[in-house]
Amino acid sequence: MRYLILSALLISIISCTKNNQDTATIKEIPQDFMQFYKSFHGDSLYQVDHISFPLEGLPSYAKKEELQDGKFFWSKDAWRFQRSIDFEFSDFERVLIPINDFLIEETILHKKDKLAIQRKYIKFGEEWTLIYYSGLNPYAINN
Repeated sequence: MRYLILSALLISIISCTKNNQDTATIKEIPQDFMQFYKSFHGDSLYQVDHISFPLEGLPSYAKKEELQDGKFFWSKDAWRFQRSIDFEFSDFERVLIPINDFLIEETILHKKDKLAIQRKYIKFGEEWTLIYYSGLNPYAINN
């Protein structure tokens, strides 16, 4: 039931805000999101409490045969704690895109390889929640 409500809410949000997807700097991200982001990557129990399971997404290096009806869902028992990345000293860079005040898309790009991690977060009331996670997968650069 929770998944159906989340899906309906997400579809309505995206349809209302699809034209507002300019790349943002960290300064444009709500302060409460950045506080959430720090807690999310610093505490495994907090992280699991702020994920909407079953979590839609893709496994790393996804293969078609792993997807049922073209979709993949992470279960709570299969979830691995997502630690923070030091973007200053790693081969990754982060792009945070605030779709609106309560929906943020994150893409973590590998600087050398054409690989990316994608996440989507939504704010329910006063709490941020991860609603989509795609592990490290190839991506195409649009020119």
